[in-house]
Amino acid sequence: MTYRCLCYFILAIFLAACAGEVTDTPQPTAGRITATLAPTRAIATSSAASPTPLAPTVQPGIAIPSPDPTLPPALTTPSLPTATLMPLAPTPTPPGLVFPAAASFAIHQARLHPEQVVSDFSLLPHYVISATLTPPRLWGQMRLSLTNTGETALGDVVLRLYGNGQSMYTGSRMAASNPRVAGQVVQSQMEAAGTALRVFLPVPLEPGEQVKITLDFETEVAADSFRGYGIQQIAHGIGVFGSPFPLLALRDEGVWRVPAIPRVGDAASSPVALWDLFLEVSSDLTLVSSGETMEVTGTLNHVVTGPARDVALVTMAAGATPIELSVSGTQLRYWPATYVRGESFPARDAATVAAAAIQT
Repeated sequence: MTYRCLCYFILAIFLAACAGEVTDTPQPTAGRITATLAPTRAIATSSAASPTPLAPTVQPGIAIPSPDPTLPPALTTPSLPTATLMPLAPTPTPPGLVFPAAASFAIHQARLHPEQVVSDFSLLPHYVISATLTPPRLWGQMRLSLTNTGETALGDVVLRLYGNGQSMYTGSRMAASNPRVAGQVVQSQMEAAGTALRVFLPVPLEPGEQVKITLDFETEVAADSFRGYGIQQIAHGIGVFGSPFPLLALRDEGVWRVPAIPRVGDAASSPVALWDLFLEVSSDLTLVSSGETMEVTGTLNHVVTGPARDVALVTMAAGATPIELSVSGTQLRYWPATYVRGESFPARDAATVAAAAIQT
């Protein structure tokens, strides 16, 4: 049963991450669901700067079990802190922080169904991530480009750290530090039991203006944490990183909304945005992600999502291959887990069920 749930969850996180609604955009009759390592289109990018790991604040050495045809022994989840308060005093800006060139808006548009139209991509939040993924850790830098589409000036920006929500992301940990605007460290403070980081802008952001916020982040997921649907966990050689990056909070009626993270359901709430992920992943792992892998250079994977409200990452053993189905013009890739308990699980049957769900 654990394996069956894990298979369904891997599929579900991609459906959820790619299903964000774009304001003033006609709803498609079918969306595109893609996640592949094979580059379908090469684009020119600059070399990604090697991410510098944040200073570890947790116990090292969470073991990653190898795929095994029998149930592996239970792993011990270390005690992890839920959050660390951010210092308000400025700290030196890390030298040499250079982000790779993001994909063009045209490439993001191509990730959508032909019937979907976005009037102005520049108004969408845009995340550019430069990070290293070595389960159970994911660390690096993030740049968020944010345009004030409201009617009043913004004095601060709130990011959610869902991995610290212990009601659902049991045993995981997220940290964010050194928020910067125009290269200068700005004040910030942790709120909502470590699940929200409020970044204070040095100058109010007027309507129509854009700000770029950069910060360092680190996410460490727990081992064998099957509570909360296993949204963040390492089990049976598979790493699941749901909502692994700091996410822009929703803003309504001039207020950043920071609700408590629920125990069930869809925990992450964030505006639809564009994502460019530049992820260093070991060659002995297969990366499965929201969006589409546009280019692989050595161990560097460039993933582009098009408009999406969240992303999820999964690591599997090298050589993992998906079951591919075409459903009413939608390309469905179902990635069966390599771990099998007892008899072989009918993965193609599960893929067929997923295909039927798309048609419903």
